Amino acid sequence: MYDGEMAIPLMKEVVENYGWKVRYVMMDAGYDQVKNYEAARGYGAQAIMAHLAAQWATTWCIGEPTVTD
Repeated sequence: MYDGEMAIPLMKEVVENYGWKVRYVMMDAGYDQVKNYEAARGYGAQAIMAHLAAQWATTWCIGEPTVTD
């Protein structure tokens, strides 16, 4: 099982079992799936997740980043 499959059960447990009101859900790129954004919205929360495309761009970057003036 990977991160993307665990988001909904985690949100459900926090909201339904603990009775917490969730305003924001912050997760890394492993959770970046439409169903997780929809589940967060269903609980009245805003999902904030790193996008997989941004992670891949960083991971697969060739060479060192350069800074120019």
